[in-house]
Amino acid sequence: MIKRILVAIGGIRANPGSNFWAASVAQRLQASVTVVPLIDADSWTRQMPPMMTSGHAARVLESRPWEAAHEGLARLQEQCESVYTPASIPWELADTGSAPWDFLVRESQFHDLVILGLDDTYDPVMVPNFFEAIGVLLGDGAAPLLCVPPALREIGKVLIAFSGTAASARALKRYAHSRLWEEASVEVVCQNSDPAEAQLHLRQAEQFLRAHGHHAKTASLSGRAPDLCRYAMESGADLIVAGSSHRNRFGIETGS
Repeated sequence: MIKRILVAIGGIRANPGSNFWAASVAQRLQASVTVVPLIDADSWTRQMPPMMTSGHAARVLESRPWEAAHEGLARLQEQCESVYTPASIPWELADTGSAPWDFLVRESQFHDLVILGLDDTYDPVMVPNFFEAIGVLLGDGAAPLLCVPPALREIGKVLIAFSGTAASARALKRYAHSRLWEEASVEVVCQNSDPAEAQLHLRQAEQFLRAHGHHAKTASLSGRAPDLCRYAMESGADLIVAGSSHRNRFGIETGS
C-alpha cells in the first residue's frame, strides 16, 4: 500500500503539475506527501564563469541572482499550500541542504512512490539528462516511479508491459497491489520474438490480474521500447506500467 509519496520538483520555476498528481494519488490512498525541491539555494554560483570582468561582476551584483532561488522556494511553499492544504493532505517541503539529488535518492528508500514531472525545469547541473536521471533512480531502488505530464488527467486506460522477467512481474504486482485507478481498463502487452512464449506470459499476467479484480485485455508485440510507446499512444493508453533492472534501465544504457 502506498502511504508516503515523494515529489521531486525541479528548478525555481517549477510547474505545479507534479503536485496536482501527487495530491490526486494521496487523496485516493490517504497518503502523505514529501516535496523535494531539486535546487540548491547557492546554485547561482554554478553559473558564474571562473574568470570574469569587473563589469560582469557589477551586473551580477545588480541583478542579485542568489535571491531567485529563495524566491522560487517561497513560491513553491505557496504552491504546495494551495494544492495540499485544502485537500487535507499531510505534506512537508523538505530541507535538502546542499545536496538535493543525494537527498532525493536517500529519501526514495523510505517512500512508497516517487513522482517526477516530465516537463519540469530541472537544474542542468543536478539533472543534466532527465532519462539518465530516471535510470539512476531506478538503479538505486526508487520504484515505483511515476513520470507525469504537466496537467492532471483522468486515467482511463492502463497499459502494462510484461515480459516474464522478475522486474516486469514486480511492476505488474505493484500496480495491482496499489489499488490505484481501479476503474481504468487494463491491457497487458508482451514484446517477445517467440509467439508461444509471449502467449504463456500473457496468460499468466491475465490470471494474476483477474485474481485482483482486473479483467485485462492482452496483446503480443514485436520490437523494442519505442514500439511499445507508439502502441500505447495509438491505443489511447493514459499510463504505462513497466519494470526495469539495473542491467537494463529502460534501454538507457543500451541505446534503445
